[in-house]
Amino acid sequence: MKGSDYEAIGWTIIILSLIVWVIGIMDGVDEFGGSSCCCGLIGLIMAQTGYTKKKKEEKMEWKNLVYVQPNPVVVQQPIYIPTPVPVPIPAPALPAPPIPNPPRTVPEQHWEPAQWGEKARNLELARDWEGAAQAFQKAGLYAEAGRVREAHLEKGKDEDKVVVNIDRIGDNVLHDSVMYNEDDTEGSN
Repeated sequence: MKGSDYEAIGWTIIILSLIVWVIGIMDGVDEFGGSSCCCGLIGLIMAQTGYTKKKKEEKMEWKNLVYVQPNPVVVQQPIYIPTPVPVPIPAPALPAPPIPNPPRTVPEQHWEPAQWGEKARNLELARDWEGAAQAFQKAGLYAEAGRVREAHLEKGKDEDKVVVNIDRIGDNVLHDSVMYNEDDTEGSN
């Protein structure tokens, strides 16, 4: 039996038990109250079981569903091949002197950590502090990057600050500009 059948039977039992209960109340018969309540409870359990079973069946249907993608239609386009134009053959030239092969350079994004470390040290010698710190970081030498930043980049920030304590300046100006004797002030009060 499918889950939807259990659910339909359960709801039918619930409705019938409610009808029997209402008829029993109208006729004044109290014996129908207990039995209709039990039947309603059984119907409720059966409806819930059917609902759960129906949800599981729906999930299984979705799991078994297979999507088939249609094959695309490919249209072959004609290929145009130009006819070759005869090229005059130049006179043989003297061979050029051999050029030594320059060392093969690797772009920076493919550098090894050792190459980044060498570039960082060169940038530090050139006093390019930010570039040196970034190169040390790309090389994986985070302690060196921190050292460069602490020693050169963050150092200038603290030197530019001037801290002025107004209370002390006020006391110094007051004490330096006014001369008084503490003994005289106590006796005059």
